This record gives sequence, C-alpha cells and structure tokens, in this order.
Amino acid sequence: MKKDLLLAGVVAAAMVAVVAPKALAQVTASTQPKAQTPAAPQQGKPQAKAAWKSPSQVGSVPFKTRPSGDKDIIHAMADRVGFVRGLGRAETTETLNRLQWDGSGQVAGANGALVNADYSYAMSLSLGGAREDIKPMSGPRITRVVLGDKAWNETAPGLGGTWANDQARARRLQFARTPFGFVKTVLNAAPGSVKVTDPGPGGAVTISLDIEGVPTIATLDPDYRPARITMRDGKDVIETTYPAFSDLQAYGIMFPAHTIETVNGRKTADLKFTKGHAASYLIFPPPAN
Repeated sequence: MKKDLLLAGVVAAAMVAVVAPKALAQVTASTQPKAQTPAAPQQGKPQAKAAWKSPSQVGSVPFKTRPSGDKDIIHAMADRVGFVRGLGRAETTETLNRLQWDGSGQVAGANGALVNADYSYAMSLSLGGAREDIKPMSGPRITRVVLGDKAWNETAPGLGGTWANDQARARRLQFARTPFGFVKTVLNAAPGSVKVTDPGPGGAVTISLDIEGVPTIATLDPDYRPARITMRDGKDVIETTYPAFSDLQAYGIMFPAHTIETVNGRKTADLKFTKGHAASYLIFPPPAN
C-alpha cells in the first residue's frame, strides 16, 4: 500500500512538471519562503487578503548568460514566446496549439482601404489552420479562413462559407508571419535550412529561411522575440512588426500586444490587442458546396 501511494505521488509530480510553464517552475524553485513564526494578528483590524500575483511571464527573467550558437538562440526565441514547457527530460515545445488574440485598430477592408475595426486572429498550429475575423465599425464583416491548401470566406465564424482557394497561399504566409507561426515553422524546419546571424552584444539577431519559396527574415528584439518579420514575395515586400508583447492570459504565453503591417511601404494594419486565449475552442467547417 505504501509503495502504491509513493508511486502515485511520483506520477502526479511528473505530470505537474510537464504542464507547468518553464519560467514558472524556475521562479517557484528559487522563491520558496523560509520557515518562520507567523506574526500575531492585530486586534480589532481585519487581516487584508494578499493580492494575487500572476505567474512570472515567460522571458521576464533576464538570461544568466547570453544565448550563443544557432541551437541556443532558436531555443531562446521559442522560450520567450512561450513554446518551451516543462523541465529537464519532460521539456517540450509541442504543447501549444490553439491560440487566439483579440483587439482593435485599423486594418485593410474589403476594398483595401484602412478601416477602423474590431479584429481577431485564431490559429491551430497542429492543423495549420487560421481564421481572421474583421468587424468594421461600418460595412460588412470580413472572415477569412485557411486550412492547409484550402481557403474560404465566411459571413461569420463557421457560417456562410464560400471557397477562395486562390487565397490559400497568401493566408498560409500570413500564418507564418505571426510570432507563433514563425517560431513553429523554424522549429519544424529541415536541418540546415535556417540561418541565424548574431552580430554580438548590442546587435540585433536575425533568423532567416525560405517559407514556401519566399525569403523570410525575422529580426529579434532584446528579449529574443520576433520584433519584425519580413517576406519578399516576388515584387512585394511584406513587413510585419511587433513593437510589444504581453502575457495576455497570465499563462506564460507572450501574445503580440501591437501589430503593424505594411506591403511595399503602404500600411495595411495597425492593431492593438488586449485579450489572448490558449486552447480556445476552434473548428474550421469547410463550405458545403
């Protein structure tokens, strides 16, 4: 009986280690309070409840040593976005899957002109699918979906689908320009296809590779998150910048808090995000016709 209880405790501890974010585990291990005699409560005064603090955000703790070498730099980028979960032999970059972030700002509407709108982007990393949902302050809703080599438009999420397969490639490239899509692409890239350039302390690290034949380069910020992702697709230069990231769900996943995109220097999006969700319910029902 004692052996069974001991085994159950070990298994439960291992499961917690797999799920817990890496940064949270490190902070917890280093901040255990020392045993002390609790202070006697003051008479006549109610005890104030301590304010809850969210777990330490991924990447908020400075590196002990500067990442060096391609492998360490790619690992640091993945960790600082929130892909690295677990510790030691239980460490994995495969647990992130369904992600969604919501905000508002300006984005290109149906005719290409900037409109003020509420905006949402939801993606499934495992399926290679995404839904972009644009709700202009005036005018029709715009909902665009991509799932592998298929694409379609919807009148509302999951409804009124009509095929738009000629847009599938452009939407896959948009998927890859998100911080999560780019990191996932780099992690899954063939050995030798990713080039890391590190100019040394004080310089900006870049990571480049071809995505569907399109030369793509990401410039990392001082926290090793993608600050700018640039694609050169034929004559078009598409540049997406991420001036700020935030742990919008307080779960150690760094969502883009601000996104700016330009095509050949013309602004096509300037959006700020205030909500982020991991493991959101997300389905992609294709059009019936």
